[in-house]
Amino acid sequence: MLLLFAVSVPVFAASGSQFKSFKGTWTCPVCDQKHFKGTQAECEAFNHKHCLKLNDGTYISFLESPRSEGLIVGGGRHETRLEACGLYNAKTHVLDVDAYKIDGLWSTWCEKDQRMDLCGAGPDASVKKQGDVSAR
Repeated sequence: MLLLFAVSVPVFAASGSQFKSFKGTWTCPVCDQKHFKGTQAECEAFNHKHCLKLNDGTYISFLESPRSEGLIVGGGRHETRLEACGLYNAKTHVLDVDAYKIDGLWSTWCEKDQRMDLCGAGPDASVKKQGDVSAR
């Protein structure tokens, strides 16, 4: 699994992806399609994969990685406003998350704790690293 991730990041970065930031609603596309509005317990029971829904209705999926794990699982925050930034592949509508903001607080990768948390400085730290895909 680790080898797969190690190989997928450079391939993803080399596929014409650009560093971008998006704002939208943190949601589950399956629940949206089934009109399960407000049934967060049902969504979590089925382990749906959450994504970012832009105001124009476009869904952006998160590339599965330690950086996006909490976003994909959902954490009981269905329909919360979210801003996320990272390498974006426009062909596949997939975002390799580098940082995200919920409730006005940015979460970035913390090397010390090996997880996304508030120890970073937000998207500024991400922008400085955007050319350095090998840091992942």
